Amino acid sequence: MTLRVNGRACVSTRPEPLSQLTPWASPSANAVVLGIEEVYPHCPEVLLRSAAWNPELTIADIEQVEADSLDYRYE
Repeated sequence: MTLRVNGRACVSTRPEPLSQLTPWASPSANAVVLGIEEVYPHCPEVLLRSAAWNPELTIADIEQVEADSLDYRYE
């Protein structure tokens, strides 16, 4: 199963978020800050159907395949 996360992210070097991290070796120089809007599981078969790794596909092609794959979810 794949976990799908939609939202925004940024890399931060501010001391506030960095101070909340537990250092394993040395303190972190930066952190990825996530603003998660939605999370849901994704069937791994969708990745096979989407062929998202195919360099000949455009973003629009991939989005269409993903939209079409939702039909399988509700059948």
